[in-house]
Amino acid sequence: MLSSTFIGQATTRTLNNANPSAGQYLSWSAVHAASADGDTVLVQGSLINYGSIDISKRLIVIGPGHNPIDKQNIQKAFCDNVLFSTGSNNSVVIGLETSNMQAYSNDVDSVKITNCKINDAVYFALNNANYWVIDGCVFSNTGYCLRADGHSVGDLLVRNCIFNGTVYAFNGTYIGYNYFNNNLFLGTSSYTFQYCNYNYINNNIFYRSGFQDYANQGMVYNKNLSYLCNGGNTFPNGFNYESVDPLFETNIGTGAYFNYNTNYHLQATSPVLTGGTDGTELGIYGGDGDYEQFGVGHNPYIKTFNITGPTSVNAGDPIQVYIKAKVRN
Repeated sequence: MLSSTFIGQATTRTLNNANPSAGQYLSWSAVHAASADGDTVLVQGSLINYGSIDISKRLIVIGPGHNPIDKQNIQKAFCDNVLFSTGSNNSVVIGLETSNMQAYSNDVDSVKITNCKINDAVYFALNNANYWVIDGCVFSNTGYCLRADGHSVGDLLVRNCIFNGTVYAFNGTYIGYNYFNNNLFLGTSSYTFQYCNYNYINNNIFYRSGFQDYANQGMVYNKNLSYLCNGGNTFPNGFNYESVDPLFETNIGTGAYFNYNTNYHLQATSPVLTGGTDGTELGIYGGDGDYEQFGVGHNPYIKTFNITGPTSVNAGDPIQVYIKAKVRN
């Protein structure tokens, strides 16, 4: 009963750093100070960088998407970094664009990052960041996109993401396998995984990005596809689809980095439409993840907001507006 009381008191707050602001709060520091565990912060699209978002409470942070072209306000919400500090266990971040996200303290667990665009990396800067989920994100960096630098990271689930670069140094003390499911790797390196140990790698598409051994161990591949991969198309183990064109709806030729104009759905004639371990398609539209091309989450959003009557009225008089909301499936 006490737990239910706390859940019922959760509050939603709005953050907008534009001037004049349409939000309740102008800065991240202000909205964070006012928030309590379990609260939701809606971050509005803006032309102004939100700076550093340091989370030390259990919060749900929802942005508009990293390219919200389906909205009347097509501005994204972007920041320098998102830092998960002590107290941020079980936080969720959706629909932001950021340079990097970091486990900024020891023992930060069960963070979920969804539908975000990360231009540098998700960086596990300290030990024992366990049970994280990184879902439906775009990694635009052509270098290290996920990096642990040898720190202990266990039971990490990375699914339905697009990578322009590589995964680096998940070789800390063994505490649990990490899982890479239904991702798309587009980098040019022969070594998608470098200094990585104990990973299950399932239902991914390696398009150009190679998977040669670079001081790795305990890497288990199953139902992945390779095509035009640097360093060769032969997987080191498991049942996989080697040298097979996945047949994206958009022909990307010999390989290209992530592009909003590319349609990564598979054609009806693709040989791997039902090729995954769960019988769904390989890549970002199969499995249990939540990839969305423009980073829009599942929360309802305002698609259209127009004043339909007089724009100048006396104080206290009504004003007529037309609002159209939408939610994606």
